[in-house]
Amino acid sequence: KQERAIGLVSAAAGVVNLLPTSVLVRFARQQVESVDFTTSNLRAAPFELYMGGARVEGTYPLGPLAGTAFNLTMMSYAGTLNMGLHTDVGAVDDPELLRTCLDEAFAELIAAGA
Repeated sequence: KQERAIGLVSAAAGVVNLLPTSVLVRFARQQVESVDFTTSNLRAAPFELYMGGARVEGTYPLGPLAGTAFNLTMMSYAGTLNMGLHTDVGAVDDPELLRTCLDEAFAELIAAGA
């Protein structure tokens, strides 16, 4: 709470809020163009959900590419962890290989934690 940077960020946010949306969108796209991979971890409701009287059994997230090569989005719900992988076919030559590598990496991670 005593950090000077917090005040600077707050002041910068005030200035950014004054900029037109078109400028903000262009700036955001320029920043993302230098990023190859984005990820998000979303927490779903900590209680069971129902839709039309039926229990929601799973959630399947899919994040935006926003100019990146791929986006891996995770969402936990009801004791499960689901992932959505969204790839740009122009940037990822072999999306199946990427998926296989991710599957293998997660399997190794789970085995190491067992």
